[in-house]
Amino acid sequence: MFRYLVCGFLLFTFTACYFNPIVNGILDPAEKATNSSLGLLALGGGSSSVSEIPPVATAVSTDATMQVYGQIKDLSSVNIASPRLSIAETVTTSQRVAISTTYTGNASGKFLIQLRAGTFTVSVSDMNGNSLGSFRLIIATDLTATKEDISGATFIVSGLRSYGINESVPLTVDAVAATTYSIGGVIDGGSGSFVTTANGGADLILTNTVNSETKTIVAGAAPQDGVFSFATKVVTGTSYNVTVSGQPYGYNCSVTANGSGIVSTSNITNISITCTPS
Repeated sequence: MFRYLVCGFLLFTFTACYFNPIVNGILDPAEKATNSSLGLLALGGGSSSVSEIPPVATAVSTDATMQVYGQIKDLSSVNIASPRLSIAETVTTSQRVAISTTYTGNASGKFLIQLRAGTFTVSVSDMNGNSLGSFRLIIATDLTATKEDISGATFIVSGLRSYGINESVPLTVDAVAATTYSIGGVIDGGSGSFVTTANGGADLILTNTVNSETKTIVAGAAPQDGVFSFATKVVTGTSYNVTVSGQPYGYNCSVTANGSGIVSTSNITNISITCTPS
């Protein structure tokens, strides 16, 4: 019995000293705070609890995860040069995306904007800042992009597609078809006998010596107004030189005015051919 009493006394003394905050603070100050709490638990029978430290709040990521490509055109499908696209701060399905950026498209209206999943309202204006309306851009969690038209917009968005955030996407400029013009004129002012009478013989042949193109005029064939033009249209700055390379039966024809020159920005219609009976 005496042995048990001695052991119990020693155990009690060890526990009281180990968990006593005063004694522990003297022996090891660095562990004072920790062991004080443990001492309270031990002495109080575990009925008290230690408050948890709340997690540190982390900044919401605003990094873009994809790129969206498209092209702005007017309602007649003509490219709008250098459109401006503005995206305001937006709440996505998972978090707030702090994006407040203006993007400018290229000369063909093509744009490339960087976003993450969510729904965005994109305002569009022309290069002079005139508002053209807006559209809704929807980025799914699988990073596919779709759009919704908003009433009142005076533009359309075409060619919408998505790319990875690290993909290189060049914004090319569409080739613009050059304006071309015809080369032609009139025979006998449109009232000569050649253009109204079928002669049954050789036809009048005109040649543009610059490109060697020929034009055959059949007497008596429609149209009867004597107006002609070569089939090939040319761009501004192209030279021409029209001659008579084949005489019609019973007539002697020649170029009497404006047979040569340089095409400007309109059709050539004043080459004059005169035909007289031979």
